[in-house]
Amino acid sequence: MSPEQLRGEAIDARTDLFSLGLVLYEMATGRRAFSGTTSAVTSAAILHEQPPAPRELQPDLPARFEQAILTRSKKIAKYVRKQRPSYAPSSHG
Repeated sequence: MSPEQLRGEAIDARTDLFSLGLVLYEMATGRRAFSGTTSAVTSAAILHEQPPAPRELQPDLPARFEQAILTRSKKIAKYVRKQRPSYAPSSHG
């Protein structure tokens, strides 16, 4: 579920983009961006945790593919910007 859904907010295209970002993240890294032993733990992780940047897990991942993932999941991109201040996602994701 997207953060908006978990907070009980109206859903829109952001929910689909978040989901797409998660699918791309898992494809690229071989692991889920957010996981837990129960659905409640996973939901809390989505709301409060930041997953590792894709290239931290797969250093040989092309930067443009990482950008595609990050532009679709603002939550992950926000974390990457904190870790790499020079990161600037493409405006045409």
